[in-house]
Amino acid sequence: MNNDVFSSNEFCGSASVIVIGAGASGLIAAASAAHLGTEVIVIEGNDKVGKKLLATGNGRCNFTNKQCSVQSFNDSGDGFVKSVLNKFSAADAIKFFENIGVLAREEDEGRCYPYSGQASSLVSALRRRAELLGVRFLLDDGAEKVGFSEQKNNINENKFYVRCRSGRLFTCKSIVIACGGRAGLKFGSTGDGYGFSKTFGHTLAAPRPGLVAVESNEDFMPALKGVRAKARVMLMKQGVAVAEESGEVQFTGTGISGICIFDLSRFMNAPRPPAKKKKHKSIIEIKDNESYEYNIRADFVPEKSEEEIYNLLIKFISCGRDGAVTLEAKDRHRLEEIISGIVNVKLAAVISNLAFQNNKNDAVRQAARFIKNFNIKVSHTKGWEDAQVTCGGIRREEIDPETMESKIQSGLYFCGEVVDVDGKCGGYNLQWAWASGVVCGRAVSR
Repeated sequence: MNNDVFSSNEFCGSASVIVIGAGASGLIAAASAAHLGTEVIVIEGNDKVGKKLLATGNGRCNFTNKQCSVQSFNDSGDGFVKSVLNKFSAADAIKFFENIGVLAREEDEGRCYPYSGQASSLVSALRRRAELLGVRFLLDDGAEKVGFSEQKNNINENKFYVRCRSGRLFTCKSIVIACGGRAGLKFGSTGDGYGFSKTFGHTLAAPRPGLVAVESNEDFMPALKGVRAKARVMLMKQGVAVAEESGEVQFTGTGISGICIFDLSRFMNAPRPPAKKKKHKSIIEIKDNESYEYNIRADFVPEKSEEEIYNLLIKFISCGRDGAVTLEAKDRHRLEEIISGIVNVKLAAVISNLAFQNNKNDAVRQAARFIKNFNIKVSHTKGWEDAQVTCGGIRREEIDPETMESKIQSGLYFCGEVVDVDGKCGGYNLQWAWASGVVCGRAVSR
């Protein structure tokens, strides 16, 4: 490292560990390290800690899930996620927060929230815990550059330095990169951690928005605005099924949303909307991945087969008509009325229209197929502003899951969303933040 770095900046001190980022993983990593007697400084670009955390779960903060397992993550079979989660489970997270004053309330499907119903309870408790243990916070002055030197002099006793936007300079023995991915730009997540990591030779699995709604150019989409329908949904990539979920599909007028759709979006390398004027600068420019063609197929009555649906429609149509089942074009509205006994009336109108357009001579059969196999072509996913999580990031094979330390540079650690780990909706991604942060914090103290 060039000594000009020090001569041209205001040297403000040193610590054993500097944590870059005061989000979920950074806060718990700092508290875990300080608990073992390590001197810690946390550097955060926002004017408050846990800014993104405060907004999770519509301000309620679904902070973990009792059903958490490796199957809920992008597991490649390398054992990386399993190794980390085994060291700090969902039960451990619940106990940890209870010990610092946050009781958990369990809701549907194992989701756990602060008993107060407020994310602020959890964020305040985390910061209070860290400060009681001696953690120092530098807020509203994000890290701008990091470096490493083996030189020793009166100023630089440690091997790492962190220069902030203000010009303030800090040195440390170890650095924890905990500044998140790209999702949630409005909360200060700009992807800077990727640039810091590349300084030390790390590489990326291309980042992309995850847990996000999808858009469609299908002509019928505006007519379905506001419809909510339970369904089993399947993601098709180039005509091949790659993932399946169940839940409520929400039609937005320009696309589809809902938890089940968010979960499918994790598997998409789809085009994204044209970039808006950049309001957030990133240290590293992130290019879009190669994109593929995707369709989402919805089954609105998964409990019954297509043949059973067809027979039901025939039965309803025949009722009071002396067994007649042949429909003319003028009977489209009648078919719509019959279908509306099975699905939402707006959806019934669309299915009836599509059935007659596709095969007016056998519209009933077509309607049964559409109820069981309603195809929506994806034009693109929503972008970084709307994404809840980043898919991709620092490659897992470059990190030791036992410690979260870099395999390339000793003394460099990672935790949270900056790593190539992402999970489903429902508290899984925050559980990853807690687990990786604790493992990192404990290891960096050793």
